[in-house]
Amino acid sequence: MVKNILKKRRRRGMTMIETIVALLLMAMAILVIGRLTSARISETEILESQYSVQAVDAFMYGIYQDYHKCLSFDIVDDPIEDEAGNLLRTLTKSISFDLGTGGANIYSYDRESGKCYVNGSEVFKCESFVARGTSQFLYVAVKLQNQKILEFQIYP
Repeated sequence: MVKNILKKRRRRGMTMIETIVALLLMAMAILVIGRLTSARISETEILESQYSVQAVDAFMYGIYQDYHKCLSFDIVDDPIEDEAGNLLRTLTKSISFDLGTGGANIYSYDRESGKCYVNGSEVFKCESFVARGTSQFLYVAVKLQNQKILEFQIYP
């Protein structure tokens, strides 16, 4: 008789409470995985930002060194003109340093691609590059894609 009752009460499947507990455990697992993923993404973004700042710093240090070593320098905007000769915009901005027997170094920025180059080799990507100068000073500013602006003014 007892065996018959146990056989009749044997259930199949999951109860409502077991289902709810399983769903709660799955939800907690998904939250933990989501937080770990977002932490990893933000860590990657921070590293990329640091790399950009270091690349710009090296770029600007090269300009600083070349300014003090050069015999002369020239800031050039390559213009894009319409058929009538009116200036539409400049495509490339570059600073060329004549180092005498040491050759020349050219630091340039292509506005279409948003990339900065040293002697034709790509260094980093930015939003803008500004260079102004005379024989008395040189002003250089680089605006990164994360809106950080690195700038300096060099005097002989």
